[in-house]
Amino acid sequence: MSTLAVNANTELHNVRYGKTKVRVLKVDRPRHTGAKEHRVRELTIETLMEGDFDRSYFFGDNSTTIPTDTVKNTLFVLAKQNPIRSIEEFGVFITQHFLMKYSHVTKVHVEIIEACWDRMSVPDAQGKPQPHPFAWSKRLPEVNACNVSFGRGDKLAAITSKITNMIVLKTTENGFSGFPRCEYTTLRDSDDRLLCTSIKCEWTYNTDNIDFAKARASTRTSIVNMFATKYSNSVQKVIWDMGNDILANCSGIETVHFILPNIHHFHYDIDRFGVKNDDTIYMPTDEPSGLIQGTIARSRAKL
Repeated sequence: MSTLAVNANTELHNVRYGKTKVRVLKVDRPRHTGAKEHRVRELTIETLMEGDFDRSYFFGDNSTTIPTDTVKNTLFVLAKQNPIRSIEEFGVFITQHFLMKYSHVTKVHVEIIEACWDRMSVPDAQGKPQPHPFAWSKRLPEVNACNVSFGRGDKLAAITSKITNMIVLKTTENGFSGFPRCEYTTLRDSDDRLLCTSIKCEWTYNTDNIDFAKARASTRTSIVNMFATKYSNSVQKVIWDMGNDILANCSGIETVHFILPNIHHFHYDIDRFGVKNDDTIYMPTDEPSGLIQGTIARSRAKL
């Protein structure tokens, strides 16, 4: 809430501003080591600040208003100065910079979305695939992301890590049956059907003393392993299995939240044309779709 009383009938709330959609590609070229292997990080960054900005709203007084162009330029410089071992660590680095640089900034919120660039493999002289030192392919539409908030005086940053748009499909080992029926139910029981979804996974931490990159890799491995290897009676069971495996394999993660929409693949009727559809031809559609959500959290003993 504003501290400047300029209108008896209205108040100013939730003031924050900054720069959004700042896209940065960083290429690490380890020239000093003689190594040929490059590394790339492509980030889209949003940085919003809270603080003493009321006068710019009330009076057009910009004496405390940091230009958003300055915010943009700063992010490019910070990307150069930081090794970016993880987007979470870089997000904390950004928040601390603006808090230290500007005494009238009280809190900084950073969102980072990272494109997933995978190193290409090419055959060597013996025909065996080898990782290429500087050629890449983008894993669309999947992205990594995080949100970091740090206030002046806070001991720890509030960090949420994310994987979004991770589209997965398995063509068997999935069923859905035993559900309630009424006069409007047309869906049939099935113990063998396709399962396709676009996974959004968000997780929080119980510590800041953690290797964020390792935690992210462990989380994605759990998602892949549980989705691929577990028979699923429902999407709800998929969420439960993935969340429990994530928590079991990374003690620093406290909660995991999933959003899984169904991407339906309907068995298409080509029998009417005299061609038997022996579970091979489907029509993909994502509208309308089922939407399943759930959070798995560590149990805490009640005092």
